[in-house]
Amino acid sequence: MTERRATERLPVRVNVLIAVGGAQHRGLLVDVSEGGAQIASDFSLAPGTEVRVTLEARRGRPAVQFGGRVIWSSPSRFAIELSDVSAAAKQWLDGMLGAEQTSTR
Repeated sequence: MTERRATERLPVRVNVLIAVGGAQHRGLLVDVSEGGAQIASDFSLAPGTEVRVTLEARRGRPAVQFGGRVIWSSPSRFAIELSDVSAAAKQWLDGMLGAEQTSTR
């Protein structure tokens, strides 16, 4: 299988809320990169579906949210291409990815 990702993904385990239309679902963010994320869930979404993801809030910290479009889906997971990343999410991603790069050197 050929790798299609432009950037490497970092394994994480963060509870999230996924907003799709007017509904909200719970899931688990299992990996993330500068351009995408994979979420484990008990529901599936069709490729092309627009979603809004909110990471579980940490006390005293701004909400971390990002939007994206589902690029693949299975019965228990889906991956999104990030398209709308809040300033707090960008800072969180930069911190996570920067820490990973530092630890692998």
